[in-house]
Amino acid sequence: MPERGFMKIALASDHAGFKLKEQIKAYLKQKEFEIKDFGTYSEESMDYPDTVKLAARAVANGEYERGILVCGSGVGAMLVANKIKGIRATLCPDEYTADYSRKHNDTNMVSFSGRKQSINEVSHLLDIWLSTEYEGGRHQNRLDKISRIEEEESLQIDALTKVYCIIGNPVKHSFSPAMHNAAFKKEGINAVYVAFEVTELEMAVRGIKALGICGASVTIPHKINIIPCLDEVSEIARMIGSVNTLVNKEGKIFGTNTDAEGFYKALSLKTEVNNKNIALFGAGGAGRAILFALFYYAKPAKVFLLDTDKEKQKSLKENIDREFLSGKHKTEIKLETIEKDAWSKIKDKVDIIINATPIGMEPDYNFSILTLEEIPHGCTVMDIVYHPHKTRLLQYAEERKCRIVYGIDMLLYQGVLQFELWTGRKAPIEVMRRALEEKVYSSNAL
Repeated sequence: MPERGFMKIALASDHAGFKLKEQIKAYLKQKEFEIKDFGTYSEESMDYPDTVKLAARAVANGEYERGILVCGSGVGAMLVANKIKGIRATLCPDEYTADYSRKHNDTNMVSFSGRKQSINEVSHLLDIWLSTEYEGGRHQNRLDKISRIEEEESLQIDALTKVYCIIGNPVKHSFSPAMHNAAFKKEGINAVYVAFEVTELEMAVRGIKALGICGASVTIPHKINIIPCLDEVSEIARMIGSVNTLVNKEGKIFGTNTDAEGFYKALSLKTEVNNKNIALFGAGGAGRAILFALFYYAKPAKVFLLDTDKEKQKSLKENIDREFLSGKHKTEIKLETIEKDAWSKIKDKVDIIINATPIGMEPDYNFSILTLEEIPHGCTVMDIVYHPHKTRLLQYAEERKCRIVYGIDMLLYQGVLQFELWTGRKAPIEVMRRALEEKVYSSNAL
């Protein structure tokens, strides 16, 4: 049993639990606990939600450290308490539950049966429950997930709610709503992020203006074709020829590309990029954004571009050369297109490997752009594929003692940049990361 006066305890019952509640109150007062009785105060018939909610709210807001409930079975009171955000209430039929509901679940309310349990039994169980400490550790991750479920279910929408969205086709698979809604809730922003499957792109942009939608993410197949529909486009988006983010500036739609900077942020947090030799696999849309980002945000020593499509390789190199060798950003860059057959000749020169192809994505998770032996020992390997979380390439990289960068990190940081553009606030990065990771887990990607 805890020391005298160690806790402030809230009590509540219905008419069926009144007698036992009074006995519990007397028992705890002998131990000199500070007690608040939220009723009921007689055996006259009443509805248990009316008293239980008062005690539960007092515990949830920190006025009281623990709460003890009694109704006919104990079940009804427990159900009501668990509807209050922050409450973890348990029935308590035996010593095991009294002990482990505290150790593993950090329960802050306990519920007893006024019809089936005696004060002798309950006082013994309370001695255990009130004196047992929460163990934390691995159990905290599970409680954090419960808290996030509470946050997700407590979304309130009213006439002042700001609307953000993702437009694409398809969008049902998108992880972005989970990430952005978690961020809005964490920051207390009255906003919601929803998904719209769009086929008529020009009409959709007009709708964003007309409806006052504050911002949007853009995904396949619209990242390129949306550019002529916009009022203004950022320099990096113009260079890449792709927009993934819209901001509604008083009816003027501004487009930018946070994929590029999101990639760079994810990579640069794990390794230095300047003056490094980098091998980029993939000259498609993702590879294009990444290659522009490498030269726009950093100064790598050299980039080797690999793709099975020689025309794509050639076209992308020409675009890069035009922008960085003779354009506004005139600077010295070293970009070489090579074939996979030449990998053995350059691999030991490479500091960073980036996979910007879909190879290794579900359901083809057994595939990799490189074999185990083809990965240089101790380099940095980034795979933009995030489904599964740890691709075969990254598994190989770990075996080769490489530093690895997950695809989900690029997705995270492009979203972080979107959130900050839209709200002007610093993004709750870890909240957004957990939301993404939960979506990956729930989709059986791991």
